[in-house]
Amino acid sequence: MAYLTSHQELQYLPVELSGQLFAFSMNDVTAVHRVSAGVGEGEGPPSTDPHAASLPVLDLRYLFWKQASSGGNMYVVVVSTDAGTCALGVDRVRPARTIAIASLHQLPPLVSTVEWLFNGVIRESDNLMLLINSQGLVKRVQQTSPDLVLVEETHAR
Repeated sequence: MAYLTSHQELQYLPVELSGQLFAFSMNDVTAVHRVSAGVGEGEGPPSTDPHAASLPVLDLRYLFWKQASSGGNMYVVVVSTDAGTCALGVDRVRPARTIAIASLHQLPPLVSTVEWLFNGVIRESDNLMLLINSQGLVKRVQQTSPDLVLVEETHAR
């Protein structure tokens, strides 16, 4: 699996979208910013991508449910993969956590049909979170809206 912090652990960032929990591998997260009324306030890890601040933001609610935020506070998670860099809007960001790889469950058969978007299921106390496949997500965004993804010829991970 490409998203490991070691051979036995995975560090992930839980995010919330319309009350649903999802997770990003911390290996793919290069920045987290809080945006309030259109003004960005840096919060979270510093960006390792010099272009992260200038990326247009894709509201993930629109991607999943075809509805965008009605305004107010939002967090922007910048993910960077071999496919490119993308800024994604979410409702909330929770502190990063680490789990044992044995705790990452396979996708249920019905969900595996959208495998391009998810890598597995994380069980956290009473919550289940789908682990987002950042590479697949960035590729999908690039196919539908190339202007939302920064691709550099020398982009290396």
